[in-house]
Amino acid sequence: MSTTTIEKKTATQIPAKAKTTRKKAVAAPMNPPTAPAVEGTNKTEVEAKKAQELKDIETLKEARKRNASISKSLNNVQSSFTRIAFDLYWMYSASAFGLLGYKNIYDYAAKEHGIARGTCSDFIHIVERFASRDEHGNILEEIRPELKDYQSSKLIALLGVTDAQLTEFSVDMSVRDIKKKVKDIHGESGKSDASDCDASDCDAPGGDDTYNGKEIIDGNFTEVNSQTLVTFHNIDEYNKYLDGLNDLIEKALKSKNFEADHKRIEIVVKW
Repeated sequence: MSTTTIEKKTATQIPAKAKTTRKKAVAAPMNPPTAPAVEGTNKTEVEAKKAQELKDIETLKEARKRNASISKSLNNVQSSFTRIAFDLYWMYSASAFGLLGYKNIYDYAAKEHGIARGTCSDFIHIVERFASRDEHGNILEEIRPELKDYQSSKLIALLGVTDAQLTEFSVDMSVRDIKKKVKDIHGESGKSDASDCDASDCDAPGGDDTYNGKEIIDGNFTEVNSQTLVTFHNIDEYNKYLDGLNDLIEKALKSKNFEADHKRIEIVVKW
């Protein structure tokens, strides 16, 4: 019996196609603003803003303190004008009136304390001209020693005088004598026509021919010192102060040496 051998053929295997893996396109990142530069700018702005806020807080605190000081000084007829002058000057130089809601120093002085624009301007000029200064030129809150005994009206009259010319004046001179001598120094003796000066000079505090914008009138008169206790411009302002008005007058009448110094209280209407 023959044997049939069947050869088992190995099937030829066709290799499977390899899958092609496509890489997803990745967008190249855009270059953002340099982070450190942006952060640095923001940090500087934040720090500057914070520093200004802290400064405003300190300024407001000092402004309220000086505002109260002016009120206290105005209520005390014995008070020196210098305290008011230096407080007004500080409010002006620090622009602190803005933190109290006013556009300028004149509105602040008038509405808060009844101080007229001309008086406010005169007091600020007195500080700028006659205050003592440190070695760096910063104003110290005191009038120069050689002028500390002068009344405010006399210092106003001396505003246009140089330091060298100040030696020609003395504290015992009257305001009229000082103004006359100032005119002599400037070679304007005998001039009384307001047209001889510009508007700016005529309106300037301590001007030679004017005082607080009014022409100097020649003639004999007695020098009178005065201090405004309160100012009313209308009935509403009067009613606002009505309750405290009697107390204010009584306080003035009871002040030291009121009668001995021949002081008096007058009610005057000005226009």
